[in-house]
Amino acid sequence: MKATINGLMKWLSNNKKRARKKSQLTGNIFIYLFSLIVIVLILIMGYKYISGTKDTMAKTELALLKNNLISDIKEISSDYGFSKKVSYSLPDSAELCLFDLSKKDIIITTLPESFNPLIKDSIQSNIEKNAFVAGSSVFESYNIGEIEINDPYFKCFKPVAGKISFVIEGVGNGAFIYEIGTNPSTITTTTTPTNPTSPPPITEDISPCLTSINGHSDVSINKIKLYAFYLVPKDRTPISDWNERIETLLKRIKDFHESEFRGYSSLDYEIYPTPVIGKSTSQAYRDSGSDIYGAMCGEVLFLKPRSASYFSSYLVFADWGEKDNFGNACNDYFVNRCRNNKDISNIKQCGGSVGTYWGDFYSDGYLGCGLVSEEGWKHPEVDGTDAVIYHEGLGHSTNMPHSDPLAENGVMGLAYSNCYNLNQIHIESQILNKMLNCKP
Repeated sequence: MKATINGLMKWLSNNKKRARKKSQLTGNIFIYLFSLIVIVLILIMGYKYISGTKDTMAKTELALLKNNLISDIKEISSDYGFSKKVSYSLPDSAELCLFDLSKKDIIITTLPESFNPLIKDSIQSNIEKNAFVAGSSVFESYNIGEIEINDPYFKCFKPVAGKISFVIEGVGNGAFIYEIGTNPSTITTTTTPTNPTSPPPITEDISPCLTSINGHSDVSINKIKLYAFYLVPKDRTPISDWNERIETLLKRIKDFHESEFRGYSSLDYEIYPTPVIGKSTSQAYRDSGSDIYGAMCGEVLFLKPRSASYFSSYLVFADWGEKDNFGNACNDYFVNRCRNNKDISNIKQCGGSVGTYWGDFYSDGYLGCGLVSEEGWKHPEVDGTDAVIYHEGLGHSTNMPHSDPLAENGVMGLAYSNCYNLNQIHIESQILNKMLNCKP
């Protein structure tokens, strides 16, 4: 009997232990589940908070972008010739696209099929919006005032480290937008075209006449020495007939210039006898950003001497461009619009032409330097090519500004963009009359 009771007590004790362990296990599972739920809720709330914070920051950035962009354009527009580099914050997933609505009809025909459909729809409609912020989770449109943009008349800026940067230049009644490191070689306008063969109105031809740099009457251009260089990045191979192509263009430049200045400004040119192999690759030049122009001009400026007895113009014919011609990337440049079925398939890069007057920078004679990228010179047979060479190589190098208002057939206006050759156009009278000074 006693053994039976002891066995029963032992069985009850074991059952209590098992029940206690089961209860502990059940309690632990509940604790684990509760903790998991709390963690998940914290993560969800944290994600929502972070997302909300990012959305708020993005909205704040866009509001500042709109306000600052409109303010900058309004401020700069009326100050003709003044330019300012601007930078704005923009979400990394978005881009800012700006449009010159005065060229809407051309833009509509050149926009890629894959371009943002909301933007395309706005441009094709009569909605006067010329600035768009588009991205995976954002789309906003504004009217930021009158703006002008180089061919192809629109430009999209993608942020780098959350920033976009470009240049705004005042043109009197609007603003001209262009990339940092480039020169505003064409400002668009709605000016009514004039007869391209009409001679420019000019003051009476009275001898003797003196010629000078635009805006610097003390710097003579009665004699100009133009030095031409064929510059090839070190990762590219020179073409065989580069000299003939350059010679063809320079002959036209000489005839045009001396005719426009009535022989009072003589132009002699010299082609450097061998290709100048650049110190950098094509991409390395691009990576130098705003220093591209200075880098390329700097490689030729001491290959030929300057003199106080003449004005020195250095002209770089670069076998180079800001972008590769992959996927028809260069289709929007004048050479494609003006080629008239001519074969230009050997153009591998495009973009980046610029020219500037340097003054007496090295204290050894006044000079200017022009840089023309590959698409701008490689095919002299394409209409408008010689106008590009004069515009950058001699026009801007002698401090000629863009005409105001821009002339459809003016060499410092829209001539090359409209496929005019030098024998069809002129130097705008408002510019020429300031450089050709005739006295009784």
